[in-house]
Amino acid sequence: MANHQTKARMPQPAQAAPRTGRFTLTEALTELRSLDKRIKAKREAIRSYLARQAAMADPFHAEGGTSAFITRELEGIETFEERVLALRGAIYEANAATKLEIGDETRTLAEWLTWRTEIAYPRQRFLQKLYQRIKDVRREALARGTTVVTATIAAGALGAPPPAGVIVNVNERELVNELEGLDTMLSQFEGQLAVKNATTMVTV
Repeated sequence: MANHQTKARMPQPAQAAPRTGRFTLTEALTELRSLDKRIKAKREAIRSYLARQAAMADPFHAEGGTSAFITRELEGIETFEERVLALRGAIYEANAATKLEIGDETRTLAEWLTWRTEIAYPRQRFLQKLYQRIKDVRREALARGTTVVTATIAAGALGAPPPAGVIVNVNERELVNELEGLDTMLSQFEGQLAVKNATTMVTV
């Protein structure tokens, strides 16, 4: 239960109406982040004034009471949420209609964003873990005084039995090349994404 000090409160300003018109994707995304913060602030305010001791004065007495304050905050949240839906819809449509070429691949911006989140990042983390594991294997083998060879070298040109030691079943050079290629694609995407966000317009 809240235990607020009773003190005079300044009247709160009227809720500003959301802007309407044409914006860049960057501006729309910035507004989304702002809306998220404002929604969280209103929810926190509601939680803070959800209840009080009966002996305490109503801190919002001059503004119609705390119940009215909470009602206004809930209405404000609904207004912000509708704006979020409108912005997200406009951004989705723009992303689905905007083409982006990276290397020899052309996809919509929406597809590239999905690629980054669901393909590139998980693949990058997986390859990094593989590479780190191989480094650990080499370090542990060195500490034991044993050798580490690739499966191809271990088999030998004539299929000879592998030597004593540790065999790595992944081509490390190919692994590093794949990691570097993925890093390059992600870097190119981030650069082009910034340009597209700054120049692609949405209407909300």
